[in-house]
Amino acid sequence: MAIGIVVKDKQDVGLGETVAAQITLDSSYPTGGEPVTAKELGFRVGSRLHAMDLDCADGHVFEFVPDATLKDRGKILAFIQDGNAGKLVEVADTTDLSAVTARVTAHGR
Repeated sequence: MAIGIVVKDKQDVGLGETVAAQITLDSSYPTGGEPVTAKELGFRVGSRLHAMDLDCADGHVFEFVPDATLKDRGKILAFIQDGNAGKLVEVADTTDLSAVTARVTAHGR
């Protein structure tokens, strides 16, 4: 299953675009992150996904990691605080995050 994406706004910014969206993660988080593409986020051209700002949600912190080879995609990693050490650790493989929704601002072209 893939993440759910609802595009809220799109803006042209110079030669690029900015997309504001809401994402809902899926019921089986894969270790190494949820894949996402520029096309899925609603970029018109869909050729590049430069950066993504993700809000924290339901005790989770998110990070976008761009694909080093394919510039139109990347992964969204989910982290949660480790109760013992207080540090952030990646959510365990197959964790159900389907109730977690976060706001996203993505930059690309």
